[in-house]
Amino acid sequence: MCALRFETAFDAPRASQTARFFASPMGQRLEKAELAALRERLSGCAGARALVLTAGVDERLADALPVARRHIVRLSAEETVLPARRRAISSGAITVADPANLPFENDAFDVVVSLHGLDLADRPQQALRELSRVLAPGGRLLMTGFNPWSSWGLRRFLTPRQAPWNSHFLGARRVGDWLSVLDFTLGDLCHVHYRLPEPWGWPFWEHPGLKGLKAWLQPPLGAAWVLKARHAPALALPEARSLRRSRRAVVGSPSAARESGSILRFPENDDRAR
Repeated sequence: MCALRFETAFDAPRASQTARFFASPMGQRLEKAELAALRERLSGCAGARALVLTAGVDERLADALPVARRHIVRLSAEETVLPARRRAISSGAITVADPANLPFENDAFDVVVSLHGLDLADRPQQALRELSRVLAPGGRLLMTGFNPWSSWGLRRFLTPRQAPWNSHFLGARRVGDWLSVLDFTLGDLCHVHYRLPEPWGWPFWEHPGLKGLKAWLQPPLGAAWVLKARHAPALALPEARSLRRSRRAVVGSPSAARESGSILRFPENDDRAR
């Protein structure tokens, strides 16, 4: 393992408040919808090791990952939510860490799942760089985040100091731009949980009669978004032997150098030499 890098001060009280929210009935409904969407997007997420970074209480998604070893990182060590936690059966060590300072080596995981990791980080861009650092080239990244363009985003203006509305509400398009800078290829994007937040918990878009319309329309108005991306694979460097052969051909033979275009001839210089 690499040494911890204390670049930012993690807001642990906000993470504890968010964990208590996910232990509530309203938070459990949201987390259930997010996990269902994540399970539908696990195709291609295979490898040797996987990291699940979660702000919630349900950790059983790690059991569904087709990998050999699983590591779980909790964003909060809140003890009051322990009875509500649903632990994974096949997980290894469990760590409580700052999402912007992950205690893992570079390229340590083939699959990384982040459930609201950017929402709770003091510097979301730094947290995203950490996820990119620990993810191996060609690996898969699955992320969830609160949607600012939803009824939950409007609720922030009424209760800005209450969890989870005191966390970052980052748009999926904004996070996608950050991922593009980090050499990620964006994949599937969807929005989940169209139920209004409490106390206005009327499940308007969850009505069974609107299921077909929701599958066809998919409006970006859900409480959370789910995004899948692929880390760029490592570039294959040419072999040293081929480089040596091409260098000998250019240096050893003037005709080969002229054919390859490595020697530039200027007519003015030739006339002066004559």
